Amino acid sequence: MIDLRRIVVRLSAAYGADRDSEIRDPFALVLYENIAYLATDDRRRAAFNALRRSIGLTPRKIAAASDAALIAAASQGGVYPELRAARMREAARLVLDEFGGDVAKILREEPKRRRQLLKRFPAIGDPGVDKILLLSRTQPVLALDSNGLRVLTRLGVAQEKKSYAATYRAVQEAAGEFGARDFDLLITANAVLARHGREICKRTAPLCELCVINRSCAYYRTIPKGPTLRRPGQT
Repeated sequence: MIDLRRIVVRLSAAYGADRDSEIRDPFALVLYENIAYLATDDRRRAAFNALRRSIGLTPRKIAAASDAALIAAASQGGVYPELRAARMREAARLVLDEFGGDVAKILREEPKRRRQLLKRFPAIGDPGVDKILLLSRTQPVLALDSNGLRVLTRLGVAQEKKSYAATYRAVQEAAGEFGARDFDLLITANAVLARHGREICKRTAPLCELCVINRSCAYYRTIPKGPTLRRPGQT
């Protein structure tokens, strides 16, 4: 049995605090997901801050902004800025037209209905819904991006399935009551697992010898071992 709490503690010690977890407004979280594409965390954060400074983060300000202003902010977040600008405007119009400008109304719906409504926003699937529910502190749920999901499957929390969605559900089910009602632990887990997947537990050529949790990893036990590059305090 994998001790996920111990894993998160070790990764937290390695990576420190996550600044993105400070965003709690649900509409701002929708914008954060749409402001960048295939971009580093630093670039996504820079684009989001540019949007905050130049336009603002409310549905009314996004809806009233010019195409040029939205595209200028989205341009800092990578490719297809016109598409991402259009998606942010679409998200703003949805809130204004159907929810009176208040995304919090969605969060007060019963859980199944709440998920359905959040998935109407552009580029928000089940992982995005979970992230919004977690970071807005609406529902304590293990929210994983593709990087964090890869870390947990390699650790052996659950086996990879034929589809991403099935793998995602399997990992969440296997994690069980991890972090139940503990928003801080789950938010930290979301951040450090994602970062570990990007920087060390990469999709190709993972840096297993530099991994601080490799002793707990099922995948690591299956690969040929080279010279040891162990860091102090490895788990």
